[in-house]
Amino acid sequence: MRKNFNSRGLTLLEVAVAIMLFAFVILSMGTAFMYAVKTSGSADMATEATLMGERKLEELRLLPFDNITDGSEKIGDYSISWDVTTVGLRIKIVHVRVHYVVRPNEPHNIDIYSAFWRKARDVGT
Repeated sequence: MRKNFNSRGLTLLEVAVAIMLFAFVILSMGTAFMYAVKTSGSADMATEATLMGERKLEELRLLPFDNITDGSEKIGDYSISWDVTTVGLRIKIVHVRVHYVVRPNEPHNIDIYSAFWRKARDVGT
């Protein structure tokens, strides 16, 4: 006995499976998109914090050697602090920390270190 299957369309089961697969793909893409948006905002803030820290180091580098001391300041959502450790007569180690919060309960810090040398001709003065 031979059955003649005439396929003119899709069964209800095939349509349901196709809809479920389509929904799964769309939801997965939506989740990936939301993660990308979240990560992008965090990366932007980290970049801004790094630039602020580097800018602060350059400001300190322009000061006379003896005027480079600890300090802090707040610029918008960022808190910048710097600690200066004197090593001997000619070297100061500067640690700049930029603190920021991406979302509540997600604090971040960018730490940058640099060494400043007093010029040899200025040691005795």
